[in-house]
Amino acid sequence: ASDVYKRQDLVFAENDANQLAAILERMICDRAWRQQLEQDSLNRAKEHYTHERIAERLLDLWRKAIEQQNNSEEQ
Repeated sequence: ASDVYKRQDLVFAENDANQLAAILERMICDRAWRQQLEQDSLNRAKEHYTHERIAERLLDLWRKAIEQQNNSEEQ
């Protein structure tokens, strides 16, 4: 999970309700941390999920699929 978001302070073990509760409590009680999370999330969204970025990734996938198809036809 941390490889997805790069924030160890948001990672908790699967089925560990206590760790999740601690993270949620910190979000509620620690305004500065919450604001930093907000900014990090907005930056990540702008970096990875704009229409342009999604279109780039889709084009890359199509190019790879076409390339694989062409390579398999040549063999």
